[in-house]
Amino acid sequence: KQQCLISTLKKIASTYLKIGYPIKALEIFEKIYIINETAFGEEDPRTLAALNRLAVNYGLLGDYLKAKELREKVYTLRSSGLGEDHIDTMRTLYGLAVIYDAIGNYQKALEMQEKLYGIQCKVFGVYHEKTLHTVQLIKELKEKFLI
Repeated sequence: KQQCLISTLKKIASTYLKIGYPIKALEIFEKIYIINETAFGEEDPRTLAALNRLAVNYGLLGDYLKAKELREKVYTLRSSGLGEDHIDTMRTLYGLAVIYDAIGNYQKALEMQEKLYGIQCKVFGVYHEKTLHTVQLIKELKEKFLI
């Protein structure tokens, strides 16, 4: 029953985003998070996905501090529950790096990307496309330090 409700709410929120109402979408994504947390618990992958989606939406609205706070929580819970080398944890680490970059904390963004690079080398290998993409992002962040 809850999954059907959540699915419907996701569709409505996505529609709001597509037609240019990000605040209405955010309100619905907050409801989805609360439903997931109540039904499945804070550490459930569905709850963490909903919390991560909230972080993304706060970022879209330019509230990077709130986005950072939520992403940090998701990262902590995913890394302890799923492990550092799980793809969802890696995606969250990447998202944190993006947020730190957006708020101008290039040192922290670089630390996150370098940590991600180490994990990707172990999981995917040095020449995997995801690893190579991270190498490019690290290069770009280092160039920002020089400016």
